[in-house]
Amino acid sequence: MTSEPLAETAPTAVDEPDRVVTVVAVGVLLLAAAFLGAAGAFLQLTAQPWGSVVALLAAAALPLTLAWLGYGRILRLAVAGMWLLGAASPALWRRGGDLVLPDDTRSRVYLYGGTVLVLALLAVPGRRPRPPTSDGPPSGR
Repeated sequence: MTSEPLAETAPTAVDEPDRVVTVVAVGVLLLAAAFLGAAGAFLQLTAQPWGSVVALLAAAALPLTLAWLGYGRILRLAVAGMWLLGAASPALWRRGGDLVLPDDTRSRVYLYGGTVLVLALLAVPGRRPRPPTSDGPPSGR
């Protein structure tokens, strides 16, 4: 028996479903960010002051979770943009310039404070995954 080196294998079709799953997951994440922004805009109006607190905590959870999972700033910036689009969308729904969100301090704190919060959380460094060890399974010692 001769020992021959293993030949390099070309990427297989197994890589393609991973890419599709990733694209779908990013799309769902962006839609969730827009939904959280819009839902938070109405939540902060209905249950004061806790509605604002819950809405801003939900806004902060997206970029912090992505940073903890190790995703880069580009995806977190896209999520922040979709959150902002969702949060500002209730102010753009009506004809004639009418606003769904009132022009008061609560709405401004939610829109401007949430925007500053989500953009400030882009500075949080992403967690780096640990490289796999080549030591093998633990020996139990």
